[in-house]
Amino acid sequence: MRRVLLFMALAMISLTINAQQLRPNFVRQHAPVQKATVAENSMEYGYCGEFTLSLGFGMKGTMRAVMEVPAADAAKYAGVQITTVKVGLGTFASNPNAQLLILPDLDGSEPIYSQSFTPVSNEWNEVVLETPYTIGQDGFFVGYQIDCTANNYPFGIDEETANPLGDYVGYYDAEEGAFMYLHLGSQGFGNNSIKLVLTGDNLPQYDLVLEDVSVKQYVKTGEVFSLTGQVKNAATQTINTFDVTYQIGDAEAQTQTITAYGGLANAQTYTFSIDNLVINEDGTKDITVTVSNPNGMVDESEADNTVTKAVTALSNLVPRKVLLENFSTAQCGNCPRVHEMFNRILADRSDVAWVVHHSGFGTDTYTIDASNKYLWFYGGGGTYAPAAMLDRRCLKELGAEGAQGTVTAPVFFPASEGDVEDYISYCLDQPAFISLKIEDVYNEDTRELTVRVTGETAAELEKAPHINIFLTENGLVGYQSGGGNSYKHNHAIRKVMTATWGDELTFTDKKFDVTYTCTLDEGWKPENMSVVAFVADYNEKNYNECTVHNTEFKELEYGAAVGKLTNDQCRVMSINKTVNFTGKYNNAAVYTIDGRLVQVANGKACITLDNAGVYIVVVDGVSHKVIIK
Repeated sequence: MRRVLLFMALAMISLTINAQQLRPNFVRQHAPVQKATVAENSMEYGYCGEFTLSLGFGMKGTMRAVMEVPAADAAKYAGVQITTVKVGLGTFASNPNAQLLILPDLDGSEPIYSQSFTPVSNEWNEVVLETPYTIGQDGFFVGYQIDCTANNYPFGIDEETANPLGDYVGYYDAEEGAFMYLHLGSQGFGNNSIKLVLTGDNLPQYDLVLEDVSVKQYVKTGEVFSLTGQVKNAATQTINTFDVTYQIGDAEAQTQTITAYGGLANAQTYTFSIDNLVINEDGTKDITVTVSNPNGMVDESEADNTVTKAVTALSNLVPRKVLLENFSTAQCGNCPRVHEMFNRILADRSDVAWVVHHSGFGTDTYTIDASNKYLWFYGGGGTYAPAAMLDRRCLKELGAEGAQGTVTAPVFFPASEGDVEDYISYCLDQPAFISLKIEDVYNEDTRELTVRVTGETAAELEKAPHINIFLTENGLVGYQSGGGNSYKHNHAIRKVMTATWGDELTFTDKKFDVTYTCTLDEGWKPENMSVVAFVADYNEKNYNECTVHNTEFKELEYGAAVGKLTNDQCRVMSINKTVNFTGKYNNAAVYTIDGRLVQVANGKACITLDNAGVYIVVVDGVSHKVIIK
């Protein structure tokens, strides 16, 4: 079975053994095949998804992985027997000592049941209990312990969201004389690959579990939105239909019947969607979702059928775009993999602006001074690449990891496609109250670029945010470790048009209007360049208080003469606040960028405009932008 080491020391585990902190290492592998089927009078019970990763502490010793059966579930299955326990095991030395355990608690009590077994690596191991265990009314724990060497990865885990009942791992601490446990979810990992096979004549026939409901935390008042839910079949009968009832605040509850195409067998999950939801007034509403009536029958355990989520509706929300800042250098051999991952994630998206800072792992020919200064966002303790920031938010609560474990600053290691997509979704769900619009004019003759950014805020701000403008370029061919000498570098930041940390914005009637001008270097290709503008907070003493309010981006206007307009009879030029017409023309007029008429020339050689800004001059049907300073 192929195994690839992805990232050593991905996360710092807060487990102390002989005063040393452990770092878990993991390997990714193809999912092992489950060999056995569940008998007719049996069902599976557990929390794990597909077995895809192997995890280890990187030290010699005795390790445990366990799952919890809480008292509520024990009571539901009282009298049923555990006949087999399936455990997904990773890699380890040959013939290690392994035991299946049933424990009353994790406080050091003697096992209720133990049984030695011969483990097989990189497989689902099916341990048939020599004496089936009859479930009583009290909660308990089931798992395994195994003796390992320092380079073992014994824990088989999934890559799902960790369930705190299914993600315990432990290590025997010789000094304490006890096992020390932690939750894998607290370190950004998933669940242990452990499943119980329950057998008995009194197993539940119909029992749905509503595992989770996903819905935006903020929505725009009066606009439709959707929610999704994940339901699990915790009984023996295959479910073909079930009802979903949802209620928004005090409104009348609505019910939809869902068809699970292909059938929902025992232990399988199904994702459903409820569309066309709307909240017509500002405020926070609870959305309560309940599943019921599996195959039209009564659910035998309704305590786990309902989930409530709070949603806030705001009428002054504006559309949000997310700023992705990627730290990557030519020396970074792992960076091409992450570039490809970002390309896949962003292929069909127009709501994420991607900027690459050539810093974080040394420097290269595309490094600029500002990118080196942005290393502050790592939070100290060293830098690395590939790395990323999303809206300069600290994503610690979502499980984002860095080189030294869970992050405490905005920069994180983009470990997987699923993680990054989840982080982007989270950022997009955050409310935005500031809009941005970019206009740009490029003069091919002088290589002068003028960028105007306008916008407004729909809410009162506690402090003045900063406007930031980046210029990026695609198609830069050069060396890249892991990519060769002809690697194409895209989204490289070429220049910060504002100050490094942005310039403080001044609002007039909640609106702002700023213009910046620079001259492009001779080696830059304007046809490959883009403008990225964003408004963010800035606190020079706290990198976690520099969050981005909103972002906009566009390719440079390129390919037509800018600043002057020439047809067969007339030449137009803008100088300071004057638009000059040289030659003959029939009709000429000046409009604002949004189409409002400002002045008609009426045969004049020039006209004067009072206000600075970007205008459209139309001469005998030919339109063009001009900048008035």
